[in-house]
Amino acid sequence: MLRNILNETDVDVLQELINENRSARSEFLSDASMQAPLCIYPHLNPERYRKSLEQIETCTASGELEKLPFFERQLAEMMLDFNLKKHSFLLAVCDWNNAENETQKTEAAARHQAANQALYGLPDRSEFEAILCELLDRIQPDALNKADRQSYEELLDMLPPLPANPCRMYRPADWVLQRFSELANDFYAPFLRHIPADQTSFSIQEAADITAEILRDELAEYAEKWSVIVDIGRVSAAVDQEKRRILFPSDRIPNTYTRSSLINIITHELGVHVLRAMPFQNIQIQAFSRGLPGYETIDEGIAKLMEQGVSGIYQESGIVHYITVGLAHFCNMNFRQIFEIQKRLQKLSGGASEIVCYNSVQRAFRGTTALPVHKDLVYYNGAVQIWKFVEQHIDDPQLFDSLLLSAKTDIFNPAHMQLVYEAKNGKFV
Repeated sequence: MLRNILNETDVDVLQELINENRSARSEFLSDASMQAPLCIYPHLNPERYRKSLEQIETCTASGELEKLPFFERQLAEMMLDFNLKKHSFLLAVCDWNNAENETQKTEAAARHQAANQALYGLPDRSEFEAILCELLDRIQPDALNKADRQSYEELLDMLPPLPANPCRMYRPADWVLQRFSELANDFYAPFLRHIPADQTSFSIQEAADITAEILRDELAEYAEKWSVIVDIGRVSAAVDQEKRRILFPSDRIPNTYTRSSLINIITHELGVHVLRAMPFQNIQIQAFSRGLPGYETIDEGIAKLMEQGVSGIYQESGIVHYITVGLAHFCNMNFRQIFEIQKRLQKLSGGASEIVCYNSVQRAFRGTTALPVHKDLVYYNGAVQIWKFVEQHIDDPQLFDSLLLSAKTDIFNPAHMQLVYEAKNGKFV
């Protein structure tokens, strides 16, 4: 009964928050008066969330947990609490969207804020300011043309006050990057040899076919239940852990991948998100392959680490997302205000495109287009944590085992690592 409840009340928050209005972006970009795009979230189901919350409450009060052995009880309590937070968050999204007056909206917004913080944490102001200041430092005002100079002045007027002497952003030592690059390229060579050496551009379908070939030829023993599909309406590649699918975007702009971007996707999505889901995927508790609470920061950090290891080029991860979340959280800015800042800041500093800026803001307001979601902090926070871990363990022969064979867990969480140990010893079969 308990295992059924754990699995039945599990939910993929991001899948629930997929926007199905495929014209939302183009409408927003073409109309400067729109303060937020018109997004449609047909997957949201408040009745299902209420039912799951009732199941969790009933299970917790039933005394069933007390009958379990210690580690099974610990895992069950951890997962029930995580599922409670996810359903509370999703229900707050629904209640805000369906509110009939300002009182209801305010109450739902407060629950959303609490659940958002419980799930995804808060941005750090000093990190936020360090990232902003470093990007501003990359702009050379005297070298700008007239139009860009005007854009720069508009940007400065839009930004909040910033410290004169901010902290500096983290960067791994050059020798660590070089050594880890050698290790990563050796590890992923069997995957990457499937990419034709004489081809520089790949259609979406070609990218999906190559990924499916790697699954079949290199991971056949573990990947028989995994599939690769081109998903209508998607704009970026992703992994659906619940259905064991690698998803390629039918609506990506541009609709081809360069060789380097395909290598990044294979390394990131297949080489980390799928690989880390494979240990213990056949035991009855789905959490090891779908994620223990708090795993996402580490999962994304490892994925960016491996991308950069294979390329041999360090690049700050998730800084566009961190700025977006920071502007929403610290400055209480709305969708349009943040987009206008990001569009100017990224263009002038040689960063992301306008479309990437839009996507970042849309992700940060998933579900409502008005209430911030802090999930994308994981990209910056995870990358920094994992690179610091690699610096300390670069000569450890178990380094890749620690990173990739620990399932969907937080490798810095002792409770997670104890559960991994118990799973390896057959506790949860």
